Amino acid sequence: MSRHITWLPLILLASTAGSAVAVEYPLQFAPSGNYKDLVVAGYAFVGTNTVSGNCSYTRITSGSGRDPRTTYTPVPQTCTWDYYGKLLTTVAGAPVVPFPVSTSGTETIYAQKNTKHYTGTDTALSTGGFVFTYGSRYDWLTSNAYMVLPQAPYTFTAVLGSIGDAPLSITAVHATVKLTGAKVTIGANTCTGAIAPGATCAVTVTYDDTKLSSTTGLAYDTLTIHVASNAGQANDFVQSYTDQVKIPPD
Repeated sequence: MSRHITWLPLILLASTAGSAVAVEYPLQFAPSGNYKDLVVAGYAFVGTNTVSGNCSYTRITSGSGRDPRTTYTPVPQTCTWDYYGKLLTTVAGAPVVPFPVSTSGTETIYAQKNTKHYTGTDTALSTGGFVFTYGSRYDWLTSNAYMVLPQAPYTFTAVLGSIGDAPLSITAVHATVKLTGAKVTIGANTCTGAIAPGATCAVTVTYDDTKLSSTTGLAYDTLTIHVASNAGQANDFVQSYTDQVKIPPD
C-alpha cells in the first residue's frame, strides 16, 4: 500500500530591499583549509553581467615538529561573479572598499546598476556578499529531511514556490534515483508553463524500493527532482533515504 504524505510549506526569507520576494544571490566563495576573517563583498558592476569585489581572508597554518607556532597569512584577493553569484575569476590583491551607496536592513549596497541590479554585503548571509538580480527564481517549500523507509512504494508531493520578480517558465521536470533496482515515477504535476511570482506548483512522485535487497537489510539511496526552467540557478529537490530492505537468501 502506498504512503502519501504532503508536507506543509516552510517560511521563506525575503530580501530587505526591492520587492517582497527579492532575488538575492549569495556571492560564492569558499577558501580551502583553515582560515579566518573572510570578507566577501560585491563592490562594482563591470563589463556585461559581471560583479567585481572582495574575496579576502587570512590563512591559518598550524605548526609542527620543532616549531609548533601557528602562522596567520593574509590572502588579499579580488573576485568576479556573474549576476547569479557564480564565481568566475580570482586574482591577487584586494580592491579598495568603496563608499556605500545606501543601506537597507541587513544590506549594505556598494553599487547599483539600476533598480533591478545592485550588489554589496548582507549580514544575514553566511558569507556576506550578494548580488540582487531581477529575474526568475524558485525554492522547494517541502521538507527534504533525511528519512528511513520501510520497503514499500512511497508517494509524496513536493511543492515548489516561484519566489523571483519575474514569472518562472518551466519546460520539464525530471526525477531520478541513484540505486539500480529502485525507481521513481512522476504522477500529478502542475509545474509546467509559467508560474507567476508568489505562486506555487506541485509535483507528486512515487519512490519504489520493493526490488532492492541487501545482506545487511539496509540500502542507501538519494532521490532528485530537477526542474528545467528560465531561473538563473537550478535548485534541485534532493532527499536521502535509508531503505529497510529484504535480505537475500543464502
